[in-house]
Amino acid sequence: MLKIQAIGHIGDDARIKNVNGAEFISFRVADNRSFKGDDGITRTTTIWISCTMDIARKGIVEYLTKGQRIYLEGYPTVRYATNQQGEPQAFLNVYVNNVEFCSDKKE
Repeated sequence: MLKIQAIGHIGDDARIKNVNGAEFISFRVADNRSFKGDDGITRTTTIWISCTMDIARKGIVEYLTKGQRIYLEGYPTVRYATNQQGEPQAFLNVYVNNVEFCSDKKE
């Protein structure tokens, strides 16, 4: 069994989506990492995690707002696609089964 845990900031307000008659909650979370390159310059990279939650928890949607820092747990999947330049890309998706709010206000 694979399980992922992450802490990050929500990129946009969560939305309820409907695909082929199935409703679910959708949002993205950013994980920012800073590091020093060989040239001594500090750089920041962002990994975006696409998140999906069961519609049964739709009461949480109003709290999953842009900038909110959360902790999440869930099961990862990877989606592959080709970008406009014809290069392959991989996208991290998580089916979220637990969310905890890390702050009362947006940081």
